[in-house]
Amino acid sequence: LPGFSALCGGAQGIVIDLENRALMGGADPRRQAYAIGC
Repeated sequence: LPGFSALCGGAQGIVIDLENRALMGGADPRRQAYAIGC
């Protein structure tokens, strides 16, 4: 497989920082996906 392939799994994630009341997120650029928090 090439180093950057959609044939392997993808991931999205959101980190919740309760102390600072912040959300941080990221999404795998190989997928049409978003990390969205409310």
